[in-house]
Amino acid sequence: MRPSRTRIRRMLMVGLLAIGLIGVQAGSAAATGTTTLVPIGSDYQPDTLQLFARETAGRSTDAQVHILVLPITYSLSAESTTKSERKKNLTLADTRRGQVESACNAVRSGSQSCFVELVPVLVRSDAEAFNPAPYFTADLDGMYVLGGDQTVAMNLVAKTPLESAMTAAFEAGAIFGGNSAGAAVQSVDMINGYTGSNGPAESMRQGAVELCTPDPSSTCIRGLAFGFDDIITDQHVFEYGRTGRSLNIALQSGKPVLGLDAATGAVVTNQATLRDVTGDTLAYVIDPTTFGATGSWGGPTTTLAAGDVAVHLIPPGNLGFDFTTMRPTAGGVAVAKPSIVGRTYPAVTTAGSGPLFLAGGIVGDPAGAVGNAFVAAAGGPSARIVVLATGYQKSTEAQADAKAIAAAFAPGVASVTWVVLDARTKPADVQAISGATGIFLTAPDRSRVKAALDAQLGAVAAITAGWAAGAALLADDAAAAYLGSTYVAEGISADVEATSPEDILGVTFSTGLGWVSGLDIQPRLLPDQDWPQLFQLSSQTPAIPAVGVDVGTAIKVANGSVSVVGDSAAVVLDASRASFGTGANGALSARWLILDSFTDGQAVAP
Repeated sequence: MRPSRTRIRRMLMVGLLAIGLIGVQAGSAAATGTTTLVPIGSDYQPDTLQLFARETAGRSTDAQVHILVLPITYSLSAESTTKSERKKNLTLADTRRGQVESACNAVRSGSQSCFVELVPVLVRSDAEAFNPAPYFTADLDGMYVLGGDQTVAMNLVAKTPLESAMTAAFEAGAIFGGNSAGAAVQSVDMINGYTGSNGPAESMRQGAVELCTPDPSSTCIRGLAFGFDDIITDQHVFEYGRTGRSLNIALQSGKPVLGLDAATGAVVTNQATLRDVTGDTLAYVIDPTTFGATGSWGGPTTTLAAGDVAVHLIPPGNLGFDFTTMRPTAGGVAVAKPSIVGRTYPAVTTAGSGPLFLAGGIVGDPAGAVGNAFVAAAGGPSARIVVLATGYQKSTEAQADAKAIAAAFAPGVASVTWVVLDARTKPADVQAISGATGIFLTAPDRSRVKAALDAQLGAVAAITAGWAAGAALLADDAAAAYLGSTYVAEGISADVEATSPEDILGVTFSTGLGWVSGLDIQPRLLPDQDWPQLFQLSSQTPAIPAVGVDVGTAIKVANGSVSVVGDSAAVVLDASRASFGTGANGALSARWLILDSFTDGQAVAP
């Protein structure tokens, strides 16, 4: 139960407001001249809630830390809610209020007490009829918006007395924090989510992500009026594979995107200085401004082709970012911007003389754009194709994929055979590789591909001999990763819907065959949400670009040229000018990575 002295104080405050002696703006008397936003990627973890509470307690000028918790993101609809839904949502919201209160009590000084109250606003009619006087008192120190649905939140609160009261309190110095949807509303230009049935796998396509802006032509309601003007926030960025949408929004808007991962938060003062990253993983900044990034849409799925995008990874530790100068900081010192004049990629060379296709996963559509290009390079109607499947957990699965791939190629080629490379492979099976004009090697599991091929030295020798003689070679999925110098040797994820901190804090690397030099491959980038692995791969061999190849897409190396073939994109991380480190929680830090992406028919070059 709330302390009786607090109820008395609130009743006295209402009375004073009624006779005009003080107003909502009275908080300006305690204003510090500093505005503070605390976006948190997700979750109600003690460390990130305490980050918010610590800022709030530090702002308080009296013996009480006064915080409002706002459940404006909670309802299924901004317009109405049932009595039972209202009761349920307010009960849950009060549980969250209790967590914020616990965080406050953990960080307050010995002379302070915490007063954390829930503002029962769940639908727009609540916000329109809202009387700020009982809540937005002169001693208000912080406001916290819970996770939920940012679209509901802004349809509920935009241009209401509640938003006006929040704005006045913020401008008077009250700290504003929130997690997930409560972080999304912290930028005026607000990410509304994916459109239609789009998701992480389609996140780099034109129109796949909706951005809400104050522009009258916007199809949705912008974020809070006092939020970031020139920064856009994104949340759960690695956990839910949202780096593609952050990149899409950055190029679409021309504004930097501040992405916070799960259970990770940060403090931004005066919409300029990012500091005190706290939590499980990291924050990132995707910057399209510093190097004048370019963006266009290409390929069969109108996918983003971008160039010269600066990317910074900022884990906990003495690291930060200055949005005024667009420079990362380490120990409070800006890390100088490198020159990218004359930037090039290393030359790509291969161990064979035939064309090479490094595919990001085409087993689901072997006769698509990549497969057709491979068949054409192998001789078209006169092609003799051999399909090799290896590194599967079950031989029956390998057989099924090999048969399906062979069947897809059969109508358009002279001959096609398939072989499973496993413990049951016979020398006679390997003979099928000899004389092939096209060799298709697929493996689904990066944790198994090395051992599988190490056990098939005869088949490996036959592949290299055929490729050296001019046969086209297509390495798909894990096989494409294994052909480079270094690869992430992680197994197939059981749940790509939620990346765990372990995927970000550390992965297993292995040495590849080295059949191709000048680039390393991370296949299935978008559907498997493998952005953390791509960033870590770039840190292993900074002189060699790390290339994330999407499904239905391949890097083609032929006649000294490197290009993209297929439906989606290849994303290149150039770490040649970057500096790397490790955060206090073990997460990767990176400054001045340069990101480019390429679509069908484009040469892979900066």
